[in-house]
Amino acid sequence: MALSDAWNWYVPERLTAEMNHILETTDTPFGKAVTETHFHRQRLESHFPDASSGIVLENRAILRRASDNAPISLVVEDYLPAALKPQP
Repeated sequence: MALSDAWNWYVPERLTAEMNHILETTDTPFGKAVTETHFHRQRLESHFPDASSGIVLENRAILRRASDNAPISLVVEDYLPAALKPQP
């Protein structure tokens, strides 16, 4: 059961060739693929969309590379109603 959907728009030139290969050829989550950048999140906004959208919370953030604070990705995360239910 999906708890959220996430989209990442990223700058390939700011990642290693290996990271780009993983992102282009696998279903590895973005954060796991770019772990070696030691990125940190800069939250841009969080809001609660209209209930009819089927989304209970939306977050937007920029991921920044630790070595030089360069932005590597804009991420939008939509949390679905299942995210509010206790998980077994």
